[in-house]
Amino acid sequence: MTRKSFAFLIALSVMLLSPWFALAQTTDAERILGSWELSTIEDDSGDRSGDLDLYVFNLTFYAEENDTLKVDFLITTAGDDTQDREPSSGTYEIDQNVDSLSIRLLGVFNINSAYMFESDTTMTLSLDSAVMNAAFLLIPAFVPGFVAPDPYTGTLVYTFTAVDETDVTSVDRADELPETSTLAQNYPNPFNPSTEIVYYLDESGPVRLEVFDMAGKRIATLAEAVLPQGEHRARFDAGGLPTGAYVYRLTIGSGAKTLTKTMTLVR
Repeated sequence: MTRKSFAFLIALSVMLLSPWFALAQTTDAERILGSWELSTIEDDSGDRSGDLDLYVFNLTFYAEENDTLKVDFLITTAGDDTQDREPSSGTYEIDQNVDSLSIRLLGVFNINSAYMFESDTTMTLSLDSAVMNAAFLLIPAFVPGFVAPDPYTGTLVYTFTAVDETDVTSVDRADELPETSTLAQNYPNPFNPSTEIVYYLDESGPVRLEVFDMAGKRIATLAEAVLPQGEHRARFDAGGLPTGAYVYRLTIGSGAKTLTKTMTLVR
């Protein structure tokens, strides 16, 4: 076979395979879907990861049926029971051509940053530190007792790690049972059309597990009974419900203790 013939076959193979590669390629807007938690912090002064002892910063990205991109944005004090904190909801836009991410909260507050995927499970956001410094001045009005870090300088780089939602609970291992009642993240999440919720009771008693939409309307009651100590599971079928975020709440006893988490339905 001549060199020209060999080169032609290579070019033809590339042309035939290219459409399949294009179809299989995952866009950044798809890669970002799901939940991310802050793992490291840097600014122009160096490593600021010690601030992780002060506050929790989580993001959950999802898409709705009308192609609207949504984000749940949670900042609260580290060590606080974040299950009782409702995240703020907003919208986001990705410009894949320039690796730019814009998050709009409360209809008025914009956070613009450059993004980069270090791997399938690691993402960095780089933004002007003045934006977050300003946000930290506002957060105490919504999160009592919030402890803000010392002001950041220059470019602030947040590294986020994807939440592994396959590890919904560790209560299957008898030597690692929780010491208190817990409510695990539903799995799968995002989900369609059904998902499983696992919770653990540290003692027997009456419980109620409910699902609400973001407007506070109760969608379903998954459990309402006196249950024994131990692990319990409930399945939520979202058939007929629109894409979006939903809140599930576990009420224990007479209501003195409630645990809540957010889950995302994606059609």
